[in-house]
This record gives sequence, structure tokens and C-alpha cells, in this order.
Amino acid sequence: MTTFGTFMLGPLGAGFYPLYLWIIVGNGMRYGQRYLYGALASGIVGFGVVLIGDPLWRRQLPTGLGLLVGMVALPLFYARLIRRMHRLNGELLEERSNLLRAREQMHELATRDSLTRLLNRGTILERLAEELESARRNRRPLTVLMCDLDHFKRVNDTFGHPTGDAVLAEATSRLMSTLRPYDLAGRYGGEEFIVVLPGVDRDRALACAERLRQAISATPVAAPFAPVNVTCSFGVMTSSDCSHVSVESLMHGADAALYEAKRLGRNRVHESRAAVGEAVEPKGSVVTH
Repeated sequence: MTTFGTFMLGPLGAGFYPLYLWIIVGNGMRYGQRYLYGALASGIVGFGVVLIGDPLWRRQLPTGLGLLVGMVALPLFYARLIRRMHRLNGELLEERSNLLRAREQMHELATRDSLTRLLNRGTILERLAEELESARRNRRPLTVLMCDLDHFKRVNDTFGHPTGDAVLAEATSRLMSTLRPYDLAGRYGGEEFIVVLPGVDRDRALACAERLRQAISATPVAAPFAPVNVTCSFGVMTSSDCSHVSVESLMHGADAALYEAKRLGRNRVHESRAAVGEAVEPKGSVVTH
């Protein structure tokens, strides 16, 4: 009668060992060391039972012990390789994560103002150009607001630049909390800001600018030495038909309206009356608070 030992020592049994190692090592690399050690322990126990109970294996004890050592040593060697592979894989994932974070930080530095975290001047103008193109395609109105903090130089001269920075940061926070999630805001320079309102017509633009003015000036800004009262002026430029306007004409209209708001006494919203596509100084009405 053919025993298991006869089979294992025969030509068919010769293929068992590489198959055993392939199954254990291959699945160990896939499922981890816990699987590898579990399968190895099961194989050792099973082979030990055969080695003790089969007469042929008892007569071939050195061969059996050699195979048993091989069954143990090779998977353990591969277990060490698996540990190293997992460690290297973890290091690669960590390095990839670090690279992604560094790329995001570089993008932030390239597109955001470091103090206010608003879009910087170059980026807000690029986004305005994109919104203008979208407004042309979809035949939607587009509004640009220009905001200036009133007498901001006086704040810096009286309280110092750290207080001025705190005022800018708080004004920015109040501005962003009032806007819609898809509205755009950027720091144009110094204490001037640009707000882009996609799909907003004249009446809604004026109402939005007034809400922003009130939000920024509602309460004094807490500062290290004393609360600082902050007011702001807004210039509003709305185009209901964007087919013939440019970024330059929108910016000029908003800037001219802002200039007029400051000339009329500041702390107010002023609307541009420039014709669509023209870059002329507006002669509009004042929306007062």
C-alpha cells in the first residue's frame, strides 16, 4: 500500500515543496506576516505528524529533518524580506504624502496672500478672467467689487503695523463669512480687496456690497492696545452683458466707483454707471448706509 511518505519521496512529491513555498510566501506577501507564520506553523505541525507516524519517513529521518528545516528556514527568510518590503512601502507612502503636502504648500504660497489667506493679486485677476469667459458663454451677469479700508494708514501710524495686520486679518474674516462659497475674493494690494460675484446682477450686487460694508464695520476690531473702529468703502461694477467687456474695463469701472465713494466721504457703497465695455469714470448714485 502506498503511504503518504512514499508519495512525498516519489517524483510526484518533488513538486510539493516549491508549491508549498509558493503558496505560503506568495500569500504571505499579499496578506502579511501573520498569515505567513500561521501557515508555516500549520505546515510544520502537519509535516511533523507525517514524519513521526509514517514508517518510510522514519527510515529516511535525515531527509525528513532536512526538508523540515527547509520548510522552516525559507519562509522565515522570506518573512524577513516581506517585513523589509512593507517597511519600504510605508516609507514610500510617507514620502509621497510629504511630496503632496509640499506641493500644496507651494501652490498656497504661489496663489494666496500670506497674511489674509485671500487670493493674491495675480491669481484673483486670473480667476476674474475665467469667470468673465464663463459669463460670456452662459450669458450671465458678472459683478466686480473693489473694497478699501478707510484711513488704514492712520491705523498703522497710530497703533503700529502689528495692529494693522490684525485689522486686515479680521476684516478679511468678516468679508469671507458674508460671501457665498463660490464667490471669489483677493487682496489687490495694501488695504484694497477685490470681490468677484458670478451671476449677480446690479440690484443684488449693491445689496451684497452693503452687507459686506456693514459686516466689516459692525464692531471694533480687537487689537493689542485698544479696539480699532474700521470702516470701508466699496465700488461696484456690474455687467449684465459680458460679450463686449474685458477684465480691464471691469476693474476700471470698479476702481473709479471706489474712488468716487471715497471722494464723497468714505464708508459707503458707490455704483459704476460706465456703459458696458467702456472704461470711463462713473457718474453713479450713492447707496448710503
